[in-house]
Amino acid sequence: MAEATQDHKDAQKAANVEDWQEKYNALTVTVNGATYQADSESISQMTKNSAFTALPDGFYWLDSSNNQVTVDKDGLQAILDAALAARYELFAGLQTRKAAIQAATTIEELESLIG
Repeated sequence: MAEATQDHKDAQKAANVEDWQEKYNALTVTVNGATYQADSESISQMTKNSAFTALPDGFYWLDSSNNQVTVDKDGLQAILDAALAARYELFAGLQTRKAAIQAATTIEELESLIG
């Protein structure tokens, strides 16, 4: 087995960050049977809308296929909560892999750690 150098570890960390970035940008969540984008802009808009005391009658959020899904404030909050939880889970996984990469001693270990 080949020993993992710091250069190997740095390369693996970069590969994991690239993999994470792709997943982060394409992240979706499914709530009540509809799938929604969980990108930064969607989360920002949901956060702004959820700050209202009440949403207007007929308020909708677009699912990932651009279908209008009527939601109330609780429904919008459920989508926002799911999106934030999914993004956190993705981030936590990246951090766990970073620590495992740093602890790896062989190239074979490193190769098994891409997200």
